[in-house]
Amino acid sequence: MRLKLDTSGVAFTASQEPQPKNDSEGRQRMEKINGKETGRALWTVQVVAMAPDGAEVIRVTVAGDKPRVGPGMPVHFIGLEAIPWVQGERNGTAFRAEQITPAQPNQKAA
Repeated sequence: MRLKLDTSGVAFTASQEPQPKNDSEGRQRMEKINGKETGRALWTVQVVAMAPDGAEVIRVTVAGDKPRVGPGMPVHFIGLEAIPWVQGERNGTAFRAEQITPAQPNQKAA
């Protein structure tokens, strides 16, 4: 299940350069939709999410060309989703976005 996130009131800042999302053999993973590869490369961007009640570091996956964001840059997400997962006794939440761009002054998160 994918959960669309309301990020109003949250400020995001990139904390690292975008990194290729690699498989266990070190090859960059490609986006799959309904089990078929789209040809779009997957990237992981580490960001600090700051809200009035605190901050958290999360990693967000995006598909396409390498995002043009870097450390310390305020960023904006389009279509940010949380994806809960379970693998055996392990579980967590993955984050995925349609797009990440540098934030414009006074731009509201989406």
